[in-house]
Amino acid sequence: MADSGNDRVPTPSFNPWTAAYEYAVDAWQRGVLYADVLRQRGNQYHEHMAKRAPNVLSMEFELVMDGRELPRPVNYGLLRIQPPEGVETDPIKRPFLVVDPRAGHGPGIGGFKPESEIGVAVRAGHPCYFATFLPQPMPEQTVEDVMMAEARFLEEIIALHPDAEGKPVVVANCQAGWQIMMTAAIRPELFGPIIVAGAPLSYWAGWRGMNPMRYSGGLLGGSWLTAMTSDLGNGKFDGAWLVQNFENLNPANTLWSKQYNLYSKVDTEADRYLSFEKWWGGHVFLNGPEIQYIVDNLFVGNRLATAGLVTSDGIRIDLRNIRSPIVVFCSKGDNITPPPQALGWIPDLYQNEAEVLAHGQTIVYAVHESIGHLGIFVSGSVARKEHQEFTSNIDMIDVLPPGIYEAEIADKTPDTPNADLAFGNYVLSFEQRTLDDVRTIVDRKEEDDRRFAAVARISDINLGMYRSFMQPWLRALVTPQSAEWSQRMHPLRLPYELISDRNPAIAPIAAVAEQVREHRQPVSESNPFLIAQEMFSNWVESSLNIWQEMRDSADERTFMGVYGSPLVQDLAGLGARSGPPRKHPGVSPEHRRFMEERTADLRSLLQEGGLRVAAIRMLLYVSGAEGGLDERSFALIRKVRAESDNAMTLQEFKDTIRDQALILTLDSDAAIQAMPRLLEKSPPDAIRSALKTMKHVLEAAEPLSPAARESLTEMERIFEAAERRATKRAQTHAPARLEATPSPTAPALNLIDAAAQVPSKVAKPHPDAAKSAATEAPEKAAKAAPEATTRTATKAAAKSASKAVAKSAAKAAPSASKPATKSATKAAAKPAAKSTTKPASKSAAKPATKRGTKSSTASAPASTPVAANSGARQPAKAKRA
Repeated sequence: MADSGNDRVPTPSFNPWTAAYEYAVDAWQRGVLYADVLRQRGNQYHEHMAKRAPNVLSMEFELVMDGRELPRPVNYGLLRIQPPEGVETDPIKRPFLVVDPRAGHGPGIGGFKPESEIGVAVRAGHPCYFATFLPQPMPEQTVEDVMMAEARFLEEIIALHPDAEGKPVVVANCQAGWQIMMTAAIRPELFGPIIVAGAPLSYWAGWRGMNPMRYSGGLLGGSWLTAMTSDLGNGKFDGAWLVQNFENLNPANTLWSKQYNLYSKVDTEADRYLSFEKWWGGHVFLNGPEIQYIVDNLFVGNRLATAGLVTSDGIRIDLRNIRSPIVVFCSKGDNITPPPQALGWIPDLYQNEAEVLAHGQTIVYAVHESIGHLGIFVSGSVARKEHQEFTSNIDMIDVLPPGIYEAEIADKTPDTPNADLAFGNYVLSFEQRTLDDVRTIVDRKEEDDRRFAAVARISDINLGMYRSFMQPWLRALVTPQSAEWSQRMHPLRLPYELISDRNPAIAPIAAVAEQVREHRQPVSESNPFLIAQEMFSNWVESSLNIWQEMRDSADERTFMGVYGSPLVQDLAGLGARSGPPRKHPGVSPEHRRFMEERTADLRSLLQEGGLRVAAIRMLLYVSGAEGGLDERSFALIRKVRAESDNAMTLQEFKDTIRDQALILTLDSDAAIQAMPRLLEKSPPDAIRSALKTMKHVLEAAEPLSPAARESLTEMERIFEAAERRATKRAQTHAPARLEATPSPTAPALNLIDAAAQVPSKVAKPHPDAAKSAATEAPEKAAKAAPEATTRTATKAAAKSASKAVAKSAAKAAPSASKPATKSATKAAAKPAAKSTTKPASKSAAKPATKRGTKSSTASAPASTPVAANSGARQPAKAKRA
């Protein structure tokens, strides 16, 4: 084949006739090869859809659970991903579950290629699972049934990995994001960190002039058209219509750019084009009630972000019930799920940072500057950077104190301090943010909310009219055969059906294309006719982009004009309503009562815990002044933890971090003043070692800020004074004289009504709290606090002491528990030299957790967080464990 023409490119000719001939040959050959690729696409489509369970996963897998066998059958299944050759999974590492969107396309995009969400998790040694689904739904299947199936899958994964250090990580893409969040709100105990990528959760949100898709419901008159489409499909909704909506967003790419890119680069683009089209053309179906629930309650009704959804058995779906860290990954270049729709639920649910802390939620968001919607899931560069960093630092994310953070990923350079502590080519850090930072991104406008509220009301009216006057007639006319033919004739599905070897007029192209490949004569890039071709393509693309902008602008103006009309809003019933169209859901009395009990419980822990708790309290206090966290510091914690023979489990470490962070939020002055009491029974070498270790952790990332340095100096004085007292005790062999610990200066703060604000250098109680403390009667404060503390501490005393003694005997690594009596303290809280590297013990974390989980029905958090922006001293640059 050396002389076939494949190995050389003709030299450019300045003769116009020669140039024209060379271009004509090349253009004809590219046309034949382009037609052959489309033929292969059709054959691939028929072969793919003929499979019983089609997907586009690039890795081997096995079926673990079939959702069709559940009490409420669904068309979902749980697959276990088989690691590629040379890769082994670690049974200690927490498993990953990747869930793809069922939004018209088939499953598998999360594992579409080796550099993907699944590929990153598998190569990191995590057991990996995938929630797949079949093209056809089960009869009577509902959204709630799918939620319960996902919960059952997680139960199975947890049972299969009893030694895993943490609950499963769930990665949910696009539509699967809101579905997983709803499941986590109902069954929060099953979830580890949740990563939602490109997932819409607040559907009315968006930026004017940029996100036209949110107007489509209003321009079509609501969800009646969804019901009619399901009726035409004999009770099933064709997912191709959803894909058609995505295609309409970018007509330049749909009508020209995608196909021209294949035609102009047909020698190199065929494989990539075919692999993507295998997923893009694998349309699936939804039950009519499923898609109707989604459109009415989410897309048009927007009820999820304000806790307005209630399950069939009366359980309110409140995203504030989620106890796991939530990582929201979105992009400014995403015109399907823009950042306002991905992040709008946060200011919808929370009025201030104190409410975030009170519900124990850790929210991390990352905003990409340019990647498109599909790039969030399939882009290799995103997989190598964002998904790689999230996966390698997932344990760090799991132990972040509650609050709002922004993830920042910086390139690792030769000048990066302690670069060896950061995994891969990047350094991940988490910077504390406030609700105002999120509100700035969301840019919510109340007048737009009134317009969308009018759409929701008119949609209900139109849907009712359709069901009363049109639906009975349409259902009587539709047959299974007519529904099948309407699906096969869909504009998106028809090209796959017609351009394949099943068409006698298309099949001969294969032989012609083979001859062309043998005698391929590509034209030189300097050919003037090829340059003119590129210019023409750019003109077509620009023209279509201009038309798109004019169309989108007209749609927005029409929507704003029609639904902004006072008459339309009055007809929709909004004129009779006062206040904002979407009100804050409020906080349940059960959660308020839980927080009161939790506050008293945490106050009882002010002077409990020993050296480990003192080290963690120091870490949080200094890092709160720093204002961010860095993976290099967390890597040091992980290293110290791995080298210790009495290390806490990750869950114990997480619970202790959260408890101590909230203690600092409630009363930072009292927490710091209690530090000598925590250190009093530790030997001098252990105190010295703990201080040295924590300083290394805090300084691992970069030089500390002046405020953090001042806080560190304050901690050094406390530890050094405790070391001197311990040395004196050891020399005199006399019991140390206990210093009187000042009583807390601030009352038990209500985290919902007032956030504790900590200045940059010295921790002080919130002004509202100080004011209330000054005006509150001393007798009332003295009476209320002991009663609340006694109730919770007494119940925990026996359990805490017995567990501490058992753990001390089994591991020979004593740690401080949380007894309520002196005898329990003496039995459980013994110093250990090696406890310097483990800031808290198992016995110190469990009683508070158990008390927390039984106090509230639906919204009680398992543990309470550290104030990220409302005053808690957060871990400075502490990274993964």
